[in-house]
Amino acid sequence: AQCSLGDMYYYGKAVPQSYERASALYTMSSMRGCGKAQYKIAEMFLNGVFVQQNYEEAYSWFYLAFLSGYEQAGQKLEELESGKVCKLFQFQIANAIFKARDKLEDIQDFQDDE
Repeated sequence: AQCSLGDMYYYGKAVPQSYERASALYTMSSMRGCGKAQYKIAEMFLNGVFVQQNYEEAYSWFYLAFLSGYEQAGQKLEELESGKVCKLFQFQIANAIFKARDKLEDIQDFQDDE
């Protein structure tokens, strides 16, 4: 539900457009393991929407979304790895994967506490 509400704010459907609210809702939803929310956060970093554009951080969130079972994230990972979108060096990809695994641990800890 939070992810869908995030989409409403992101696109301004039935509510005033607010990337800030969308980002907050996607973040809350991602902590519950929602791959789509993680994907949307990745897109925000990829495109510099409400956050500073950061390809490594985008890769990290796409990787996390993929681990969460959101299949579309796999295509984005391939695009980033191929250099179609930007040039990421292998050490940046490795660092992004490390960050994604840290995020996954945080998500698991959060879910254990709920």
